[in-house]
Amino acid sequence: MAQLAIYLLGPFQATLAGEPVVGFESDKARGLLAYLVVEADRPHRRQVLAGLLWPDWSERAARSNLRRTLANLRRVIGDHDASPPFLAITRQTLQFNQAGDYWLDVAACTASLAAETPDQAASVPLAEGVALYRGPFLEGFSITDSPTFEEWALFKREQLARQVLQALQRLTHCYERAEAYEAALSYAWRQIELEPWHEIGQLVEGMPLGIELAAAWLKLFPPAKIAREIEDSLDFLATAQRNVPARHRSMRALFEHSWGLLSAAERKALRRLSLFRGGFCQVGAAQVTGASFSVLVALVEKSLLHLISEDRYHLHELLRQFAAEKLQAVPEEEEKTQADHSRYYLAFVGGREEALKGGGQRVALAEIAQERENIRAAW
Repeated sequence: MAQLAIYLLGPFQATLAGEPVVGFESDKARGLLAYLVVEADRPHRRQVLAGLLWPDWSERAARSNLRRTLANLRRVIGDHDASPPFLAITRQTLQFNQAGDYWLDVAACTASLAAETPDQAASVPLAEGVALYRGPFLEGFSITDSPTFEEWALFKREQLARQVLQALQRLTHCYERAEAYEAALSYAWRQIELEPWHEIGQLVEGMPLGIELAAAWLKLFPPAKIAREIEDSLDFLATAQRNVPARHRSMRALFEHSWGLLSAAERKALRRLSLFRGGFCQVGAAQVTGASFSVLVALVEKSLLHLISEDRYHLHELLRQFAAEKLQAVPEEEEKTQADHSRYYLAFVGGREEALKGGGQRVALAEIAQERENIRAAW
């Protein structure tokens, strides 16, 4: 058993020699530990860490805060008594010592999920990795005055969730092929519990519930017709069966249930985001919809948006249809948002006119290509 165990999948927890680690003076100390242990592959300059956790402070004050927080962290994790120490410290840098006697659930989980063996053989490590996933990365943990830390945590949260969902898909398929349907169903339902709207295909984009509802129609219609019906209306994805929870009888019921849990600001943002096609960036979302970064974070955490890169968001197509209906129910808001969307992308293209004629042509073309669906929709 490792001397120091750190749990970041789900709520933050740490134990030392089997006992809970207590005595953290602030969430900044917990955040520093989380960042260092996850990014343990390299040393981090003190100046960068100070700026990460205290961005609004002067450099001198931020570095002073870092020294005090580091002293507290070393004390609570028993760094002075550990051999070798958990932290590699120099005057300029800090690094979590990968040779230390510690265990990290994130590292154990990702190592298990990375199994490069045939599906049947991979089922054991994949199941072990999935079992370690207690919940989203740093669930419920926030350092509100550090946007950079929040962005890092959000990106890691989405990245790890995707890896777990991919593992769940592999496990489901593996047990289906083995005709172990009870195990396959348990992993399929775990997908629904974790993230009903995960992007893994087209139209239903791999939503387990969407796949299940669409598959029920295969006895009556060919796949092409089912695809056309789904494109026309998400109401096609429904079942008349009564032996399932009400919110799982249709995609609309599932979306309405989630919609009812949103705040007014989150509903407003989601309605307006339905105008985007093929993804969008934070700046575009802010200018077109007025959505703040905190609202986008909330929607990602509720699995209603996907963070597909450090500044690129994606809205599931079926959910986009649902949100578009909500926007259409408010005509004045729809008209204004459409105008803002068109104005933003007109400026987006116009702002790259000079670059297209000069040395920045390649970069400008790549940026325009990424937004081509939004530009087409805006015209």
